[in-house]
Amino acid sequence: MKKLLCLFTLLVGLAPDLSAIDIPAASYRQADVNAAVALLKTGDNVIVPAFPAEGACWSEQSTWSMPPNTKIVFAGKDKSMIIDCYKPSPDQFHTAGALIAVFPSATGRASILGFKIKGRASSSNYKQSITAVYGQNKEFRMGHFEFDMTEAAYPAFNYAVPTAVEYYGHITGVMDHWVLNLQDRGALFVVHYNNYGGGNEGDESWAAPLGLGTSDFVFAEDGVINNPGAGGVVQDCYHAGKWVVRKLKLYGAGFGQTHPTGGSNRARGCRGWEAYDIETFPGANGKTNFNGFFLSSGSGVVHTIVSSGMSNFMTLHSMRVPGGSNYGQQPCPQGWGYVPSPCYDVGGSAFDQPGKGQSDLIKGPFPSIRNITKNCDVSPTCVPNQITEGVWIWNIQWTNPNMGGSEIAVYEGAQMVEGRDYHRTQLAGYKPFPYPHYLTLDGPPPAQPPVLSVSDVQVIEGNTGQSTVTMSVTKTGEGSATVNLATSDGTATAPSDYTAVNSTIAFASGDTTKTVAIPVLGDATIETNETFTVTLSNPNGATILVPKATVTITNDDVSPNMPPIIALMRLRNSNASGAIIDPTQPITVKNLFIQTAFSDDTGVSKAELRLHKGTYTQILKEAQGASTLTFTLNTNPYRAKGIIGLELVLTDADGAVTKQQLNVTVAK
Repeated sequence: MKKLLCLFTLLVGLAPDLSAIDIPAASYRQADVNAAVALLKTGDNVIVPAFPAEGACWSEQSTWSMPPNTKIVFAGKDKSMIIDCYKPSPDQFHTAGALIAVFPSATGRASILGFKIKGRASSSNYKQSITAVYGQNKEFRMGHFEFDMTEAAYPAFNYAVPTAVEYYGHITGVMDHWVLNLQDRGALFVVHYNNYGGGNEGDESWAAPLGLGTSDFVFAEDGVINNPGAGGVVQDCYHAGKWVVRKLKLYGAGFGQTHPTGGSNRARGCRGWEAYDIETFPGANGKTNFNGFFLSSGSGVVHTIVSSGMSNFMTLHSMRVPGGSNYGQQPCPQGWGYVPSPCYDVGGSAFDQPGKGQSDLIKGPFPSIRNITKNCDVSPTCVPNQITEGVWIWNIQWTNPNMGGSEIAVYEGAQMVEGRDYHRTQLAGYKPFPYPHYLTLDGPPPAQPPVLSVSDVQVIEGNTGQSTVTMSVTKTGEGSATVNLATSDGTATAPSDYTAVNSTIAFASGDTTKTVAIPVLGDATIETNETFTVTLSNPNGATILVPKATVTITNDDVSPNMPPIIALMRLRNSNASGAIIDPTQPITVKNLFIQTAFSDDTGVSKAELRLHKGTYTQILKEAQGASTLTFTLNTNPYRAKGIIGLELVLTDADGAVTKQQLNVTVAK
């Protein structure tokens, strides 16, 4: 059996673990392979003998648990054809589970190598995927395989074709040296990060750094799709999944697809992706594929692609506007809502749309989604923050001889703006993960370069002289690095509002944070808050995770014409007619009714009622042109949390601000 493994090593380039125990399957039959897999222990290999030339029907679901550092090694894709005969129900409309369900250990490596699976609608029930991989394994490999889906279109399901492989949980790793044969439509894989260290909708993945150029993705490399039609694609993506496709030749197939947030009920859209070193061609029937990449969510890079046979090279489409080909939405808080949703969408952009990136952590089902980062229920007064990371496209050769189309087709041009959300230029500092993937070599993981980030900050302007805003640049990971930091004007301009900075920051290997002081100039002019931008660029020895930050210069000048507030606040139990509550005593009621009043002829243009707890601030309610504000506060989340501040903030027509604050204690 060692000789068999060595022969397979010569065929596919593996380096065998000489300490492993080889477990020979008694035959190619499904029961014998299952029995051998059930014997796996850490470090073992199952060796499956060759199949008959015509292949073999597998007629039940195989459930394979794989301990750390184990392999299931078939005799090669030309000698190991599994035919899908899994048909647990005679009902043509029945949906079965995957033919093969794999559960690799959360630690160590797991590999399945050298096989072929033929989907066949005539002998099986429809299923979402032929194989499915579940769990938290970070070094999963499926290599030297083939899926033949040319006979796998199911008439009862509108001729749908199962996906070859589907990933659930938080699996990372590689599919390499593969072939996918289609008749018209189908996909190699779908990735879900529905349990990214917790949760089940992908929220944790969206709250984490994107990690371009790292191993935190499902990779598909060194592959070919053969499709005479025009409906194939390498992959799809839900629940904040992340994927990389590279070194591919695609006939009649696109190289990418992502599901949007709002396309699968509560599930978040695809988080991130990379596509590069790819060639696409028309299928044998000569028809044009609609898209090379149909992009509905997330951020990433697309580069070094030669594409023909695609009507549009890329399509950007959030799919959350009413009508057309979009998904129906329930208004918040029962759902995501159509754009612009008051609970999720800021500045006219859709939450999680193409180009959007890391967000506040949210959790829970509709209609009770909680913003964990801000410690409040998602609502129009508690909208999750989300940065823009961008779609970056460069080095593209796109031709379409058959029909019109666009290199980049944008469905919602007001939502997705070139130069802000997507860019026809290279992402500064980006470096792809080393090719080939280290798992294909049975080698150690490569050293990961550190990543750099910069964060938003606020500074009070002051009336005279200058104050200083301190920008913190953080480095995560080992190794020395340098990066350029430069300021650029927004509504604040240099040198009248601040002193411009353009400098190089150097990190030693052990450094995690560097600071840069930027002088801010004070004045007594009554004005609105002003901003300028700090940008990181030209990294050396690192990649940039968050390249931009906004500095807000907060106005502290007060108009002399602003009259005093007539009545600040009154606290009542539950509603306007409830008992008056003494704010000097601990608050024991569940619903605290907050009344504020101020003169309606003071020139107040905007009034805000804010809640403060430590460094956390939430706007409870705001109004323009009003003389009162009221709000009912549910005090349950603030019990046992000490003092909270209730603040009334009034802004006059000149932009000057007057504030009054009342501190109260919510009883346990």
